[in-house]
This record gives sequence, C-alpha cells and structure tokens, in this order.
Amino acid sequence: MGRTLINDSEEKKPIKKKEFSLADFKQKFKISDEDVKPLSWLPMGSAYQEVIGLEGIPRCELTLVRGYSDTGKSTFVYAAAVSGQQNGELPIIIDTENAMKKDHLTKMGFDFDLPHLYVDTDYLLQNYGKKYNKEFKESSIEDISEFMHDILDAQEKDELQMDVVFCIDSFGSSDCRKTLSAKEKDKEANNMWNAGAMEQCFKGIFHQRIPSTRKVSKKYTATAIGVQKIWFDSQAGGQGVVRHKGGESAYSVARLIIHVGGVKTRGVEKINITKNKKVTSLGILAPVKVAKNHVSNISFEGKILSTSYGLVLESELEEFKKNHLSELLSEIGEDGDDDVQLVRIQDNSKEE
Repeated sequence: MGRTLINDSEEKKPIKKKEFSLADFKQKFKISDEDVKPLSWLPMGSAYQEVIGLEGIPRCELTLVRGYSDTGKSTFVYAAAVSGQQNGELPIIIDTENAMKKDHLTKMGFDFDLPHLYVDTDYLLQNYGKKYNKEFKESSIEDISEFMHDILDAQEKDELQMDVVFCIDSFGSSDCRKTLSAKEKDKEANNMWNAGAMEQCFKGIFHQRIPSTRKVSKKYTATAIGVQKIWFDSQAGGQGVVRHKGGESAYSVARLIIHVGGVKTRGVEKINITKNKKVTSLGILAPVKVAKNHVSNISFEGKILSTSYGLVLESELEEFKKNHLSELLSEIGEDGDDDVQLVRIQDNSKEE
C-alpha cells in the first residue's frame, strides 16, 4: 500500500456552513431572556443603615442573622416584620422556639390587627408533622420547609395576593423527621441527619424559589430573614472557626449574613436601668458586622443597641433612655428620674 501525495498548491474549497439562527435555537430549547425587577431593599431603620452600611435587607433573598444566644438577634427579625407590614408586605413569622415576644413586637410598631401570619411549633406539628407520622410530638425541619413551599405555591396560584416576608426564629432549633422517628423508638440519632435535612429542605427554597420572585413575570415577591445560633469550633482551621447550630446550609444559601456579638464568646454589654435596688433591662449593646455580602460587596461593622423598641445607635443611648425612662421604670413599679442609674455589664460568657 502506498500513500497519495496531496498537492498543497491546489486550492482548498471552503466548507459551506449551514445557516444558523440563535433565535431559533433558543426557541427550540425554550430559552428566553427574562428581565428581573431592580434590586430593592426592605428598610431596617436608621441605626441599621448607619452601622451595616446598607439600606436594609435585600428583597427576594435570604438574610441570615447569626450569633450566640442573648445577643439581640431576634430584634433584627422583628424589625423586618415591622418594616414588611408598614410597607404593605405580609410578614410571616415562623416561631420554631415558641419564644416570640408579642409586647416586644408591639413596642417596635407591629400591629397584630393588620395582616400577618404567625405559626409556631404546634401549628407546624398539627398541620404537617402528624400527617407524616401521627406519633410525632415535635415539629420538624421538613414541616417548616413544606409550609414555606405552600405559601410560595399560593402566591404563584394567585391565592395569596401579597408580597411576603418570611421571618424565621430560628434555624437549627428543630430536628428532622428521621431524628424524631429515632427518638420515638428510643434509638440514637445522628447529628448529621439534621444537617442533611436542612440542606435538602431549604436549598431549593432559598437558591431557587425565593430568588425567582424577582423576575418581572412574577406578580409577587418573597423575602426571608432568619436567625441562627452559632458555636466556636476551636479545633478547626488552626485558629478556630464559627459553626452554625443545625448545620451550614443556611449559611451557604444566604446572600447577606449579619454577625451579632463576639466570635468566641457573647461579647456584648447588657445595659440596665436601676432604681431603689430594682433592675430593668434597657437593651443589649453588641458589635455587629457584615460577615457575608453577595449582594453589594459592602462590609461594614459597628455597634447596635437591641431594645424592646427596636435597633438604636450607641451614640443615641442617652437620648433613648430619656425618651423611654418612664416606660422602663414602670416595668419595675417605679417612676421619676431621681436616683436612676445606668449600669453597663460586659458579658463575655460562652454558650452553654
């Protein structure tokens, strides 16, 4: 067998390309360029804006407020609920710890006579958990997820004709159904079950369904803010790493994360009012910083005073005390501004 020598000098004929239409290609695969609504923010008040450097929390995204217990995290969630209501959006409070303080919300401006939804663990258990297993005595991670899916479904079907703000307090405080089943049978549970359920249940909600409400084709928006407790893993990363109770999935899917308090300890100041040896709390002064921002890349930090009346700047502490002294003293059966002392107690305790 021999080889044929090709004469390079001969002119090569170009291969004729088929006509191509990108429009036809996109139509075939049903791909369309859908516009999204401009980025907007749910206002969180002047103190938040000055310290965090943002107008509020981003609509159509999840904002996570993390920190140790008793650092003032819930006040951020309450502020979002109040703002949502005042801006014509439906606040949906998901109370997984049965710890909502109605008087706290009311003092901040929340009106329980105006549209809102409040669900606690008993509601979730009766309407979701027991449908899965009638023997369950606790609500589960899956119950929260299914309720949220139902709300989003109702929006899409035009059964719920309002923008919504999910206010979750908190992530990581519920077990998954697999763990609850093990408890019912007096069997040992694996902590990773809850972490896996958190990821499975919430990844689709916070990565897909809620962000998709920003599309122009969607009539209504959905926004979420949630609280999650932390713990410090001193053995990880050489210098230690902040971990999130219940797993890392909320951290992964949140577009904005606000860290309240210290890293290794609570790191807050408890501000009290005293008179005649009686004590009442004015608020908790905590360092606050943006731990993650995939919305605008801004990273600020400062201090915020969490009070029963909302978020307050440290520089406004004395003015706040003056304006609310009578209400604060009435809580301990006192009145008048004589012999009143402001006591600041540093709390560097670790999470129990």
